[in-house]
Amino acid sequence: MKSNDFVKPVLWGVLASALLLSAYFVVLTLVSGWEFARTQFAAFWYFVVALTVGFGIQIGLYSYLRRIARHGDASGKVVTVSGATSTGAMISC
Repeated sequence: MKSNDFVKPVLWGVLASALLLSAYFVVLTLVSGWEFARTQFAAFWYFVVALTVGFGIQIGLYSYLRRIARHGDASGKVVTVSGATSTGAMISC
């Protein structure tokens, strides 16, 4: 396995984290204003950052496993079903 096999999944994870954090700020700003979004983030940053990083790790692992399933002898169906279930659970949070 090459070291650059990890680059794309890491980039997908970072992008997913950034999008989730952006969605957090957009939704709070639209609902209650920028000042509220800022104060909520300041008060609960450790929860928000932990959830965001966890989501990014999950997306990175999912893209890595999906890539392995496409090029190896593994079953792509198992990765798809477990990934879809995990993604659905994360979105419902």
